[in-house]
Amino acid sequence: MHVCDLWMPNHEGWNVGRVFDLFGDYLVSHIYDISVLQNGPSDRIFWFHNTHGSYTTKSSYSWMLLNKVGYGPHCFFSKFIWKLKILPKTRVFAWRIGHGLLHTNVKLSSIKTHVDPVCSICRNGDETPLHALRDCPKACEVLIPSGFNNRLLTNSYEFCINWVEDSMRILDKMAFKDFISTLWNIWNSRNNAIFRGKEEDLYGIWECARKLNTDFRIHNLSSQPILPRVPKCYRWEKPPAGIIKVNVDAIVNSCGTSLGIIARDFDNFVLSGRASFTNKVANLELAELDALIDGFDLVTFSMLIRSFLNRIVQVSSITLVITRRTLRSLGTGSRKLASCLTLLFSSRSNGLTEVITN
Repeated sequence: MHVCDLWMPNHEGWNVGRVFDLFGDYLVSHIYDISVLQNGPSDRIFWFHNTHGSYTTKSSYSWMLLNKVGYGPHCFFSKFIWKLKILPKTRVFAWRIGHGLLHTNVKLSSIKTHVDPVCSICRNGDETPLHALRDCPKACEVLIPSGFNNRLLTNSYEFCINWVEDSMRILDKMAFKDFISTLWNIWNSRNNAIFRGKEEDLYGIWECARKLNTDFRIHNLSSQPILPRVPKCYRWEKPPAGIIKVNVDAIVNSCGTSLGIIARDFDNFVLSGRASFTNKVANLELAELDALIDGFDLVTFSMLIRSFLNRIVQVSSITLVITRRTLRSLGTGSRKLASCLTLLFSSRSNGLTEVITN
């Protein structure tokens, strides 16, 4: 079909009956706003995502990347859902919620005039995504026993994405994954009732959501990855001239915990070192922190290293981050670490060049 097929035979305006039959009330007003020029220029295809209006593969690729990254008001949600460790179909479902692409009756009625926008389950209102997933009595029966926050069940929202984003401000990451899976099961139950005539009870919907998440987590823990991790070897990197480099490391196994500290100059000459072993099995991050504290002792109180202006402390744990909250949770070791940090970063010790991870 061409645009000219929707005009009157004399091209004086739009064929009202034809346009209404094809597009319904939703698009009729938008089409009528487009004026029909009698002696206007010839029509041509115009690509809006290029300054010259011409389509190129480069401009199309750039436009798709921008849509994928998301620069709209819900860009954080668009990025966050793809990082959730849930079933792929559940992630796609969450993405469709964010972009308003659920095939509810309101959505279908905007395309086809013969579709009734009223909810097919409760018949108590128009079936928007928010109604189908929250306001419908069937959905409420699932959300309330799940321990869902009452504020999210009573507050009013304009769009479903606003409701989901508000839940992200209340729920933690694990609870939010369960929440998205529960919404998917509510939507799946709705489809089974409409298209298959299969009514599912409340417990069945909630139990299915719980089982999906549990099975997925167990599978991730017990199954080998498709692509094995590539082993990466680390080697000692030469520091700049006039700088001492201190490497600290920790190894934790079933026998105990081993700590190692070694100090070398820019010519790879070993200046000092320290090693220790305990029968106590500790968390790897805490063992790395113990090694880091011993490394600070070696840097701070060794007369040999203190004679240099700069030094580098290198740790092997990329997850080791020192914060004020971490210091409070370490007990007696926190005071020792804090004093080392204060001395290292003070002006009298000439400062610490950097703390790096490999």
